[in-house]
Amino acid sequence: MHIKRKTCLIICIVCVVLILFGGLLFLLFSPKKNVNSNISVIEPYSYMTFTDKGILHERNKLLYFADVKSGKDVVLCDKPNCEHVPLSSSNPTPTCNAAGIGSIAAFYNDRLYFTVTEDAFTQGVYEADTNAANRKKIAELEDVTNCTAVQFEEGYMIYAYQNTLVPGTIGDQQEKPLVGVALVNLSTHEVTYLPQKKDYSAQIQNVHIYDGNVYYTYDYNDVKIDYFSLDMSLPETQEYLKDHSFAEIYCYDMEKKTETCIFSERRSSVLAFSENVCLIRDFSSTSTECLFCIDLSTGKKAKLVEENNISGSSYVDGQRWLYSTDTDNGWKMKYVDLQTNQAYDIGQEMNVSTPYSFRDAYILGDLVYIFYTDPQSSEYCYGYLDKTDFYDGKFEKLVPLMYPNRNN
Repeated sequence: MHIKRKTCLIICIVCVVLILFGGLLFLLFSPKKNVNSNISVIEPYSYMTFTDKGILHERNKLLYFADVKSGKDVVLCDKPNCEHVPLSSSNPTPTCNAAGIGSIAAFYNDRLYFTVTEDAFTQGVYEADTNAANRKKIAELEDVTNCTAVQFEEGYMIYAYQNTLVPGTIGDQQEKPLVGVALVNLSTHEVTYLPQKKDYSAQIQNVHIYDGNVYYTYDYNDVKIDYFSLDMSLPETQEYLKDHSFAEIYCYDMEKKTETCIFSERRSSVLAFSENVCLIRDFSSTSTECLFCIDLSTGKKAKLVEENNISGSSYVDGQRWLYSTDTDNGWKMKYVDLQTNQAYDIGQEMNVSTPYSFRDAYILGDLVYIFYTDPQSSEYCYGYLDKTDFYDGKFEKLVPLMYPNRNN
């Protein structure tokens, strides 16, 4: 009797395991066109979002996805026989999934989130399946115009904006832009507006959530500057611009709903956030520039490296911070290791004629996306390569993925 019970028990366990394994196989290999990705780097000005699975981008007023796995760049719509007609005055209610999506689109927690401009000062926030189907409006952002930074973290969409237009006018520009941050809870759909700020050339370029706080950077000038009247090639012009540039970091306590400024310096710029630290570019010296790291919890500032002619943008890869420096014949890509405070070169010196030359690198998981000129077609291209090959300078292993100047 005991043997029969044990045999039955074993058979039951085996059946359960087979059922679970079969379900797992179905989830892994069933034919779905939905894209699952939870890591995104969003570039609002270029209508692009880099993920660990590929690149979301806008083309011909439709949302496309350049898929790393398949190598194809296709409209994000899997409706049978869909003609993919975009939103227009002659097609005000498009049926294509990829139509009617604004400049912000990102995958987060296996959902697609995007914005739609509803009027000059209103953005609708929408949620949909990852194939852009079954969309629904979850929030509305009021009195916002240009998006300058956006991030999805800790169940929130952090949306930074810059209002340059004078309300109630047609195209009149404000002398001092009004900037702020809107915080959208993706579960409750509640919208919280952080305190607004107003200064010459005011802009918020980095947003971040860490340990229950929202952090954002605030850059501005303390005087009005007519950039068109300046000769940017003159060293004294560059020093004048640095003298009047300020950078600040604000911390908003989400529980207490209070805000404090934790960093403020002239002749500085805040480059990027990562976990509990922030990278600062300090150009207080007229001969060299320094990269500093600020601990967001303590406010302590630590010097990382000192360089000549730091240029371009900065990119985060865990404990590595990427940047570039100008040279006599071009530029060099580098990174500083936060654990050793040492700087290392990435590949060789580059210039515009160097094969696979680049300045921008977007790191998502084990992939690095690079914008470069494809030596085979001589076209501008976004490609990718393995992160190990990237740090080893093996840029010839780049795989072309998306050509922004192609119509289809």
